[in-house]
Amino acid sequence: MTEICFSPGSGEADVAAALGSLSPRLAPDTPAMALGGCGALAPGDAIFASAAIMRLFGATKLPELSRAIAASEGAAGRLRQLAQTLPLNGPARLERLRFEGVKRPFIFLCRRLGVEGAPSLFLAAALDMPHDLRGSRATPRVEPAGIVVAGRPDRGGPARFLWRTDAEDRLIEVGPHLPEAVGESAPEFVGQKLARLVAGFDADKGMELARLFEARESWSGLELAWPVTGADFVAPVTIAGSPVFDARRRLLGFRGFGLIHPRRAAARDAKIFDSKIIALRSPLEAGEAAQSSPEPGAEDPSISGSRARLADLACRLEQEWPAAPRANPRQSAAEPAPLSSDEKAAFDVLPIGVLVCGEGVALFANRFLLDLLGCADFASAKFREAIRPAMTPSSSAEHLELRDATGRAVRLRVARAPLRRGAQWPEAISLIPQPPAARSGAEPELRRYQREARELNAILDTAMEGVAVIDSAGRIKSLNRSGEALFCYDKAEVAGEPFTALIAPESRERALAYFEGLKSNGVAEIFNDGREILGLTRQGGQIPIFMTLGKIGSSAASGSDQRYCALLRDMTHWKKVERELDDARRQAERASALKSDFLAKVSHEIRTPLNAILGFAEVIIDERFGPIGNARYKDYLKDIHSSGSLVMSLVNDLLDLSKIEAGKMELSFEAVDANRIVTECVSIMQPQASSARVVIRLSLAPQLPHIFADERSVRQIVLNLLSNAIKFTQSGGQVIVSTALNDENCAALRIRDTGVGMSEGDLEVALQPFGQAPRARGSGGTGLGLPLTKALVEANRASFSIRSKVQEGTLVEVAFLPARVVASRNAEHN
Repeated sequence: MTEICFSPGSGEADVAAALGSLSPRLAPDTPAMALGGCGALAPGDAIFASAAIMRLFGATKLPELSRAIAASEGAAGRLRQLAQTLPLNGPARLERLRFEGVKRPFIFLCRRLGVEGAPSLFLAAALDMPHDLRGSRATPRVEPAGIVVAGRPDRGGPARFLWRTDAEDRLIEVGPHLPEAVGESAPEFVGQKLARLVAGFDADKGMELARLFEARESWSGLELAWPVTGADFVAPVTIAGSPVFDARRRLLGFRGFGLIHPRRAAARDAKIFDSKIIALRSPLEAGEAAQSSPEPGAEDPSISGSRARLADLACRLEQEWPAAPRANPRQSAAEPAPLSSDEKAAFDVLPIGVLVCGEGVALFANRFLLDLLGCADFASAKFREAIRPAMTPSSSAEHLELRDATGRAVRLRVARAPLRRGAQWPEAISLIPQPPAARSGAEPELRRYQREARELNAILDTAMEGVAVIDSAGRIKSLNRSGEALFCYDKAEVAGEPFTALIAPESRERALAYFEGLKSNGVAEIFNDGREILGLTRQGGQIPIFMTLGKIGSSAASGSDQRYCALLRDMTHWKKVERELDDARRQAERASALKSDFLAKVSHEIRTPLNAILGFAEVIIDERFGPIGNARYKDYLKDIHSSGSLVMSLVNDLLDLSKIEAGKMELSFEAVDANRIVTECVSIMQPQASSARVVIRLSLAPQLPHIFADERSVRQIVLNLLSNAIKFTQSGGQVIVSTALNDENCAALRIRDTGVGMSEGDLEVALQPFGQAPRARGSGGTGLGLPLTKALVEANRASFSIRSKVQEGTLVEVAFLPARVVASRNAEHN
């Protein structure tokens, strides 16, 4: 045991008893401490503490430890809080505490006990403290004293109950005997996690159950001391369980059974250890000898009964909390341990045959199997001969035939599962007669399966898709109501017919190839995306169907046992929608083509007279054939020329926009110097900016890579954006033109103005052909500049973005791919 500091009057027996009250499985050298109790002068005073605990708090004496816990925060403050708030005589609680100066946290097991006439006793033990921090000296282990119970209720023999959980370990079903035995109702159990429920009164068993659930392991013979609500005793319960999986090895939950032993009920609040720490009496007077346990003569006859009763109880405690296993030289390492009496009793109450064997040797057979084979004794030669085929069967065999004592053949369904017993894994074989005899224990389960089957059939009947079950020969076994309505057949009329009877002749070969591929595992499940076929109705009509086939049941099924499911979805509505979309697309393309042709003709018809008007206006303005004579006529000619130029620009824009929409815009892509084009366009627009008293600022990236675009359309993009920026910027404003390489490694052109700006709604209008924002209607223009610019940008495989805010201005960004990036992508594509 580790070095321990004791208060006057306490000793090592008190420490052993304290560890036993926390958990009977704690080792004697577990670092522990106790606060309060009868030996304390004040609440929270330390009664004893291991040297490792003292070192954690930096104390060398118990008073220093008491002061450290009372004054410190962190882990000490948490322990102080637990010592005051834990429920009296409640279950032990696990706490993870981190101490100052220690790299890793420690897990403490804590419990608070009530003591008459004294402060409550608080016990804490560090479960995972490394041995190098403990500093131990060897002393013999002191076992906790046995608990003797008086007035134990007599409830008859063992009671059996069944339980079941879901995949999250929550109880979804529990037999009525357990709730009745512990004074609860069944609904209070349902929905709770079994491991957490057990941890509420036994932390060790709760952690063990949680580990088994997490590892998905089977277990048996787990003993629990279940507290009885409203009573002063506990009910000993033995539970066993195993995981349940579906055909794909997905966990469905756990199932098991339990035995309640009412004759072994024990007092809930019996004395845990007889010492001055929590002794239910006043402190010892000076000079009184300390005793770790009462003298035999002082034993209360109403509590003990007899020494034989004590010995029997000690055996039970030893079975419930076994010590560490010891090597037995007389027992071979390969020899499985024998079954306990509780395990045999649990198997004997099962309504099926159970045979336990290990290393080719039969270890146990339950009463049902002995009676089924007509054998009175497990050790009889007739029984050994009868079970010989079950000892060395094929691992995949699901059925077995045995001969009973009279030589009659008994057909059985077989299920095998390993049964862990210490280091050994004997095999438990369940043998169920076929056909199953009518037994009252199986009727509820049978009714449940029948109810589930009815519910599944109802779900299939309400499904919108037709569902057909097909055997391995391609014959229809069943058809749901949606399938009947789809093909206008009753399921009795098509049962036994080939499933191709529901398929049009032109699609039968395709459907059969799909089915044969699935049968031969040629169609992998991940690529099983179904087939489009034509279905054949009873009246001879054809309907478009999307058919998906899949296997039903275990993948181990083969031959005539295999079933297939055909999911038949009516595609009539989808085909109609598809046709409507195609018609709408064709109409839109036709309308676009007509519009382009119209614009091309209008442009050709308008351009000729417009060119004449503009040419003659220029001749007259230049007075080539003599003076006009009146200055007002000259002004009118300038207006005529300006209006004609505007109409010509409108016609050109319309024609370009229609060509882009129709995909007939002829572009010549090449490496273009964007900085040169921007500089030239700024020079062209500078007079217009000067007349509007708008300042143009230019900022060009010095090493901007060439872009891959059509030079003429890029020039038009820059001129359109500069024209809009100057037009909607008031006098005294400015337009900032810049180029740069953005985060996506694209050459970006940015034009920012300090003009009137636009709202989100105005932006949506301005990007539509002939759309003009309310603030732009007084500035002239046709409403085609921004939509045409955006279309030209997209035609050059660039990106267009615009942001604007009222009275703050607009920012337009056009990002082009560098020529070298386009060239490398083309090389990769080729």
